[in-house]
Amino acid sequence: MRQAIPSSAFIPVSGTVSAARSAWSATARRLLLVACLALAAAACGTDGPERQQGAVEEVYERGQRSMANGNYRQAIAIFEQIQARFPFTEFGKQSQIDLIYAYYKNGRSEQAIDAADQFMRENPTHPRVDYALYLQGLTWFDKEPSLMDRLFGVTMVEQGVSQLVSVDLRKAEQLVA
Repeated sequence: MRQAIPSSAFIPVSGTVSAARSAWSATARRLLLVACLALAAAACGTDGPERQQGAVEEVYERGQRSMANGNYRQAIAIFEQIQARFPFTEFGKQSQIDLIYAYYKNGRSEQAIDAADQFMRENPTHPRVDYALYLQGLTWFDKEPSLMDRLFGVTMVEQGVSQLVSVDLRKAEQLVA
């Protein structure tokens, strides 16, 4: 036999669900408001151009001091930062030139040559492009001969005169035999 369930046994839950929803939506609104305020505060805190100009001057001077003290590794890191953050400013262009010199003095000849090529390609009318070309030539001159150059007897004179590889055939025949 089935018993009928009295209607008083059903508890209306619509009131508790709507209360939970409104509590959640109030919490969500508060979190959204806090996030918007934090975003607005962060946007207001950016440095203006005057502050950035002063900062780049201080960083550049620190790089110059590092180079003067012979700490080329630190100078390279500083000048790379300036070049990345301020590439089109005068400090950015000057840091490119100083970076070529720091690479050269630190023994990173390939990077010095590449940096000089990049500077001359990007700034063909810059007043210091001749210095970049000089540093590139100095780096080429002081560059250690490679294993292939030593093996086949290529001299610095032959490298400077032409880009063609000259091979001493007698030494090559002796190596093969």
